[in-house]
This record gives sequence, C-alpha cells and structure tokens, in this order.
Amino acid sequence: MYHYRRTDNVTGEVLDLDDYELRLEPTPLRTAPIYTAYFNWSRLVVLGIIPFAMLVYLNAKIYQDIKARRNRKLNARHQQKKKMLKVQQSENTKPFPRGKKRKPFSR
Repeated sequence: MYHYRRTDNVTGEVLDLDDYELRLEPTPLRTAPIYTAYFNWSRLVVLGIIPFAMLVYLNAKIYQDIKARRNRKLNARHQQKKKMLKVQQSENTKPFPRGKKRKPFSR
C-alpha cells in the first residue's frame, strides 16, 4: 500500500491523499450521441475507406503499367521479327533464286 501526500501550492497545507478513490469516467462530450456517431464515422472514413480506396487505385495503376510494359515489349519483338523477315526475304530474292545455293567464299 502506498501513502500519498501532497502539498497545496497556494496555502502550503499538506494534503493526505489516502482517502481518495481514483476512477476513470468518460466526459459528457464522449457519451453524447452526436459526438459518438461523428467519431465512429470519421474513424471509418479516415482509417478504413480512404486507405482501402487508395490501395485499390494504386494496385490498379500498377497492374495497368505492367500490362502496358508487357504489350510494348511484345510489340517491339513483333516489329523486330517483321524487320528480320523483310531482310531475309530481300536477301533471298535479289541476287540468287531460291532454289540455288551460294558458293562458299574462298581465298
């Protein structure tokens, strides 16, 4: 058991605090129905709905970016293959007919 003593700052009188009971009670504002509704709804919006909406939005943007990057990469590969086919076709049709083979280069 603790013995609490305190000196009053104004009168200098020593107060014995052993006779007091400590308890916690909500203030009238905290128990008011309007404040309680406001507090609960604001917590729901600030800590629930806004973070969830931001998470959904940012994840959708990341997904779109990954999808667009993949499409650009596939299109670049497709364009490169087209160029290679054009080069091969132009090499095959210009100097030599398709059926004949080139002679190996010798010194």
